[in-house]
Amino acid sequence: MKKPVIITLVVLLMLVFTVQAFALTADEILDQMEEKRAVNTTQKSVGKMTLSDDKGKEEIRDLVCIQLMTLKIHKIVLLYFDF
Repeated sequence: MKKPVIITLVVLLMLVFTVQAFALTADEILDQMEEKRAVNTTQKSVGKMTLSDDKGKEEIRDLVCIQLMTLKIHKIVLLYFDF
């Protein structure tokens, strides 16, 4: 009777310690994200915005965001509306 209980407890303890061995800290996750991040690249994103007034008239505007990466510490962000 005691033997299956002991074996089960040993297996559960082994599983708990194995799972903790693969756990990452927040700093490790941020370091991995920083390694995979694109450095010295230019990125562009376009967003659409729909404006409507009380009469139901709708106007669609595009928001363009351009991010120029010159160095890892220098970043230039340009935002403009494309009419």
